[in-house]
Amino acid sequence: MSKQPDGSNTDVRKAFMVYVRPYLDTKAKKQAAKEATGIEVGTIDGMIYHGRGGIEAWQSLLTYVFKISDKQLETVLTEIKDLLRKRIKPTPGQLMWSQTGEELTEDEKIFFSELALAHKKLKPPFEVKQKKK
Repeated sequence: MSKQPDGSNTDVRKAFMVYVRPYLDTKAKKQAAKEATGIEVGTIDGMIYHGRGGIEAWQSLLTYVFKISDKQLETVLTEIKDLLRKRIKPTPGQLMWSQTGEELTEDEKIFFSELALAHKKLKPPFEVKQKKK
């Protein structure tokens, strides 16, 4: 969730930020959240103001703020995911990446993402010149 590859992740992060920020609007509240979750105050600030943080950090922060269990949060996230699937139709490329992504390690995902970005920066045309016969 860190790089925000598509609009759905960005929308979910914005929703999390909007809902959580009012509960952590003082240094004392952020310090209490740090003690309960183990997430540093600077990281909490990055999460609630800039949408940073991995899913594990968000899960800890959301369960703390809303005083719910991890299982309850998983149910809510599953419902959000299903709702997004109905509203946002993934492109063929997104479908292919998500299917392929399940088979790749995190390092492989990073490698192929960086490879794709490097390819995008290359200037076309890409022509293969063959010898004339």
